[in-house]
Amino acid sequence: MFELETALGHDFIIRCKASRNSNEMYIDEKGIERCLKLKNQRFWKGDEVMYDRISFKKKTYKNVKGVFEWNTVEINGNIYSVLRVTFYQSNGKRYSAMTCYCSQV
Repeated sequence: MFELETALGHDFIIRCKASRNSNEMYIDEKGIERCLKLKNQRFWKGDEVMYDRISFKKKTYKNVKGVFEWNTVEINGNIYSVLRVTFYQSNGKRYSAMTCYCSQV
């Protein structure tokens, strides 16, 4: 997908598939070598921002914490900058439909 978007001249991909594989490998609990998926990627840099209210899909949410995390990831020999944005309720519960990934190609 990243190669296609680059060939099309696109600079960013918004809400790319969270299960996209990177070249980074790990050994799972069964001893099998697996590719690390984007949703399981460790993000080393980040910031938090509190919002009094935000609107998403025609609904307004109050007292929301936005967590912005970024890192680089290697996919098929190319390095991409990846940003993960997650929003949380004031009680700490994550809004599941409000996590997205943005990758710079």
